[in-house]
Amino acid sequence: MGRINLSISINAAQQTVFNVVSDVENSPDRIDWFEKVNMLTDGPVRVGTKWRETRHMNNRQSVEEWEMTAFENPNYLSAYCDSHGYDVEWTMRVDPEGDGSKLTLDMTTRPRTFVGKLMTPVEWFMSGMMKKIVLKDLESTKAYIEKHAST
Repeated sequence: MGRINLSISINAAQQTVFNVVSDVENSPDRIDWFEKVNMLTDGPVRVGTKWRETRHMNNRQSVEEWEMTAFENPNYLSAYCDSHGYDVEWTMRVDPEGDGSKLTLDMTTRPRTFVGKLMTPVEWFMSGMMKKIVLKDLESTKAYIEKHAST
């Protein structure tokens, strides 16, 4: 199992940060390597909301389907994806921090298939690269919020 846990301070109110990170459909506006998001569920984002993300990383396009598994406004949200033999789950937690907020992303990957389990040693080598990608996503989200959102 792989795990990444990173936090970043954002100069914006907890509700503002939560509103942006829970706006799944518009995530390509703030995360560079997201090409598009297609909502598969109508209505506001909530537990059970499903979407398809198209990403472009390392000269490859990847399409993943996600489902929101937890949603507690303005505190946290979680999502799950079955990705190439792995169960992938992330939780974003938004906590008040002084005049702003702290955004924490906790992501776990668990091999589910035989091939996924065979790839476990490779996971260790890739964890550094994944950590850099997740940190870039958090920094991009922070820059977007601080530029576009009012506290």
